[in-house]
Amino acid sequence: MTQTAIRIIPKQTPESVLDSSIVDALQDVRSVVREYFDGIVEIFDVPSPAFYPDGGFMPVPHWRIEFTVIEDRMDAMIERIRPVIEEIIARYSRPVVVSTEP
Repeated sequence: MTQTAIRIIPKQTPESVLDSSIVDALQDVRSVVREYFDGIVEIFDVPSPAFYPDGGFMPVPHWRIEFTVIEDRMDAMIERIRPVIEEIIARYSRPVVVSTEP
């Protein structure tokens, strides 16, 4: 039996904005999940706020990443890719510049 985990990555926060080339970097995550966990990764570019069937709401544009692996491999997969995703987000984040000039 397979299980699907979802990771939402906002395209912008009050502190930073993500470079759109992050999607290319996420291909590395896709490769790791496929090679080591026989899983599937789907990356969706969601250009506006969205409600999800589970009742969740994301109020800003974002990327939705779905990881599908065999159920007993899910915890190991998450442990392996979480730091990789965090590093990618840090690498592709740019500070939001706010002018203090009137």
